[in-house]
Amino acid sequence: MIRVSLQTLIGRLLRSGRLITFSSAIIAASLFCPAPAIGGFFQVEGEWLLVGVTRIEAATKLRAWRCDGELEPLIRGLNAPLVSVNWLHPSGCTRDWLVTRAWSVSSTLALAKILRSTGFYELRQSGADAITMDSSARLSLILVKHGESARINVWIHCLQATCQIFASESSTPNQAKSIARP
Repeated sequence: MIRVSLQTLIGRLLRSGRLITFSSAIIAASLFCPAPAIGGFFQVEGEWLLVGVTRIEAATKLRAWRCDGELEPLIRGLNAPLVSVNWLHPSGCTRDWLVTRAWSVSSTLALAKILRSTGFYELRQSGADAITMDSSARLSLILVKHGESARINVWIHCLQATCQIFASESSTPNQAKSIARP
């Protein structure tokens, strides 16, 4: 068993270039806040951080809970500037996608349109039907897709010519249909 403290994990990700923005480091740290309550360590199994789950349990749960996620093929296909932090815990699995660099507005809007065409819907604060930027060159979108045992949230924030994307995929046997906030 490999024991990795939160500070060590964040440090390794930063040195490897996987987390290159301060905001990504803060988000990553916030994802792992519950860890001290369960002993302050993670077990690492391949690409997954195991929190309160043994390696034997992990193999079974990763398959049963369909932890492979729906976003990875889209993100890889579009070469989106995101890296995933994958973690498995007793109540489910989560893949959090963190931004590694800004992305162009046109590429981001293309991703948003693909997501909408695959069943994602937009949580709107205004009544606009189209995905467009307002006159101040700002765009904020929350796109969601919920199923019986899965929840996917994608947050897109654009300012002028660049955008940042964050996403979270959660899968559990009995997923609650709550909406996460970044």
